Amino acid sequence: LLLRTLALSPTLDRLDGDLSAFRALATAAAREIGSAVVLVNAAAPERQWLNTRVPPGEALPAIPPDSIAFNAMREGRTVARAMLTPREPATIIGGIVVPVLRNGQVLGALGAPLGPERLSRALAAPGAMRPGDAIFALTPDFRIIARTPAAT
Repeated sequence: LLLRTLALSPTLDRLDGDLSAFRALATAAAREIGSAVVLVNAAAPERQWLNTRVPPGEALPAIPPDSIAFNAMREGRTVARAMLTPREPATIIGGIVVPVLRNGQVLGALGAPLGPERLSRALAAPGAMRPGDAIFALTPDFRIIARTPAAT
């Protein structure tokens, strides 16, 4: 819900200008959810546009083509993903990404990587998932290790 609210901020009405006002809001949101907040611009989706863990002016990471940010921008809706990390000890990690929409047009996406406890709380929050939404936890070789009841 916090990311959805943040996506409505007037500071995101134009993603081609100064993001300092939005950075202040995103940093406060990141503290609240205990994670970074990442902004991707639909006009230049190959790199993060803002990451609250990266100081202003430093190079931002690239966005992998299979990123859930692309799914959220393409579908124009919230996307969540959970998977098992390939490193030992294996850990379930996840993320939630919401589109930044203005007048039905996708301007970008806001996301937050979440650990297992925080991801569980986020998905259990009222309104986090719509009827029929499904979440899977996958191993690196894409075996399902957990899923919501709607994912059967």
